[in-house]
Amino acid sequence: MSGASRGEGLGNQFLAHVREVDAIAHVVRCFVDDDVGPRRGQDRSDRRHRHDRDRADAADLDSLEKRVDNLNKKAKGNDRDAQEAKTTLELVNRALMLLRDGKPARMVEAHARGRESVPHARPLTAIPMLYVCNVDEESAATGNEFSHRVEARGA
Repeated sequence: MSGASRGEGLGNQFLAHVREVDAIAHVVRCFVDDDVGPRRGQDRSDRRHRHDRDRADAADLDSLEKRVDNLNKKAKGNDRDAQEAKTTLELVNRALMLLRDGKPARMVEAHARGRESVPHARPLTAIPMLYVCNVDEESAATGNEFSHRVEARGA
């Protein structure tokens, strides 16, 4: 998916499809087993999570920053489209502030009307994320060191 966050190649098509989903389930390997594929150290899931998050943040920042000028122009009028552009611009600016602080856009508190006005440019980090921790059988009921780290990061 090289260049996807900049709108290049097939990665851009993939991101467009992802923006249309209702939620993302991120399955995280939270166990060590030499019989299950190579593992380069215990912190690999943390590094991969950060890498995926950084790519989503970059894609969101790029996408939203590109919309600001156009929304500013549309918001100058007095018609219904201008009001909708103002509402969308407010949401976009709040999402940009969060993203620049390293927080996901899903933290923007928007009322229903505002959410309806942004579906075609939905930030990836605004999509609800469900973390599924794949643990060993002994840890299924209570979790383990890895799943507890995932839980702490997702909170």
